[in-house]
Amino acid sequence: MTNILFLTLAGLLIGVVQIINKRLVSSNHRSTTYTSVTMLANAVVAFPLLFINFRISYSLYYWGAILLSVLLFTVSCYYGFKAYKEIDISAMSVIQRLNIVFVALIGLTFLRENYSVNNYVGFCLILAGGLVVVYEKRKLLINKGVIYALIATFFGAVSATLDKVILKDFSPFTYAFLSSFLVGITFLWRKDIVHDNIKLFQRHKILIILRSILGISSYILLLLVLAKTNVSQTMPVYKGLSLIIPVILGILVLGEKTNIKQKIAGTLMSLLGIMLMY
Repeated sequence: MTNILFLTLAGLLIGVVQIINKRLVSSNHRSTTYTSVTMLANAVVAFPLLFINFRISYSLYYWGAILLSVLLFTVSCYYGFKAYKEIDISAMSVIQRLNIVFVALIGLTFLRENYSVNNYVGFCLILAGGLVVVYEKRKLLINKGVIYALIATFFGAVSATLDKVILKDFSPFTYAFLSSFLVGITFLWRKDIVHDNIKLFQRHKILIILRSILGISSYILLLLVLAKTNVSQTMPVYKGLSLIIPVILGILVLGEKTNIKQKIAGTLMSLLGIMLMY
């Protein structure tokens, strides 16, 4: 029961974070700047967590996994912000649910996790729900935004699977700070990035701080559950719950009116699939 409560809250919080991401990209900065600023802000918010159950690994194996996970998550964040610039938040949200499919495949193949018949039916419904969103006039609507969202989703799924491995020898609280900090500093070598970071933060400091508080809270709750459960079941629930907020608020608050019926249909199919998978 505790796991479900944690995942429900985590999913709802990250759903709000996606709405904030969409607001941030309206300021027309580079995707590297959005990635750097948001993740460094996450690290600042997460810093006090280092004093809760501090534990790090001394194994090169786990540090190698961290470096790979950070690299993949950096790519995921970068292309995620590029996608936010190109497509509606509701469409972005549903496409990102394919993360569930990618995580399931990785969990089943490499972590030897098991699926029931219901799990496989749910898997197919989630995949179909994502395809419904990008279907238009008898063809799949594949544009730059969709491609960016798919790239972000795939690399995010691989990173999440590595996180499951890393948590075997890391405290979730320690790792929440470390991963955010490492992703945040990845692009600091770029020319003018520090200046752009400061400019973006000054312009949207309230949104960025709020985003980081919600994002880190969601991430910690997810890591606490992920450390004790199968990634191929935990991530579908987490991602599925985070689907509801962006789709609904994208339509009602941001006024995203394109393909409403398809977005709703894709959402319902995905949610049904998620229930079957869990």
